Amino acid sequence: MTDLIWTRFNSAVLVEGEAWLRKGASSFTPPDTLSLVLCNGGSISRTATPAAIATAELLEVNGYTRQLLTFAAGSYNSTSQRGEWLANPIQITANQTLQYDCAVIWANGSTGNLPVPSMTSLNSSISITGYIPQVGDALLFTGSGTIAGGLTKNTAYYVSEALSTNHCKVSATKGGSSINITSDSSGDLVARFLVGWPECFCNFSSTQQILNGGSCSFVINWARLNAGGANGI
Repeated sequence: MTDLIWTRFNSAVLVEGEAWLRKGASSFTPPDTLSLVLCNGGSISRTATPAAIATAELLEVNGYTRQLLTFAAGSYNSTSQRGEWLANPIQITANQTLQYDCAVIWANGSTGNLPVPSMTSLNSSISITGYIPQVGDALLFTGSGTIAGGLTKNTAYYVSEALSTNHCKVSATKGGSSINITSDSSGDLVARFLVGWPECFCNFSSTQQILNGGSCSFVINWARLNAGGANGI
């Protein structure tokens, strides 16, 4: 097992559940929903945007999907002055060889990828399987198919109108006017949601592989310091 060095994004914020920092509490729980995201071919740095990370994320095929971090135990370490959580292992089993060169922890995210069966010029609507549209949600579209006219792959858009379950319109800016779709989409496309934010990342020195039929386990323990508590880092 290799120890990995994680770097926090400049935009990272852990703003919920700050009571878990207080000394003397009998139990601790992480303040956010944390997911493991694997990326390949992207230049991930501290200034990377959520859209850039989502663009580099592996497609949810061949055994890959975003994995939720869960924790077996949590306590407060009074010597190190920090809350500590021991993580349960995350295992990814590949149906075909998976390649990745960066791992990202994403906070308060939603389902990473949902199929987009159609984008139509008839009423400029987009169909996203399994999605209940929420005005203001940020997302981008990627995949091997041809995106609808008026839209661009791997570009952040915002839900501007919730038409019905699975159907919405999008705008180029949050709160902006809906985009006019000029031609229908075709082929395989997915929507990647930019809900939440990237918290930290780890770049690997070389491309990593999970071979067809093989698996890889990730154990990502978590700690949060009190203000001024830097002992034991």
